[in-house]
Amino acid sequence: SSPKGEKYETFLKKYREKYKKDPDIYASYSYDLLYILRDAFLSGSKSGEEVKNYLLNMKPFYGVTGETKFDSNGDVSKSFDKKTIHNGNYVLVGD
Repeated sequence: SSPKGEKYETFLKKYREKYKKDPDIYASYSYDLLYILRDAFLSGSKSGEEVKNYLLNMKPFYGVTGETKFDSNGDVSKSFDKKTIHNGNYVLVGD
C-alpha cells in the first residue's frame, strides 16, 4: 500500500525541506533499506552471508513504508496499491 502514518509524515516533511519536492516510492523504500542494513551491521553481520541470514531471520521492520519482512526466498512481503488512470488522475482499484 502507499506509505502513510507518523513515520512517513516525518520522512515526507524532511524530504520536502531538503529537496523541495515529494519523494518517489524508491526514496521511501531506499530509506527503509538503509535502516534495515544498519541494523544488520549493528547486529554484527559483516559478510554477505551474515547479512543474508540476518535478513531471513529478522523481526519485521516498521519503517516509513510500513512493515518489511523477508520470506524464506529472500523476497519482501508487502502489499501494494493497485491504481488505474481515470480522466488523467490515478484512482485506487479494489482487489
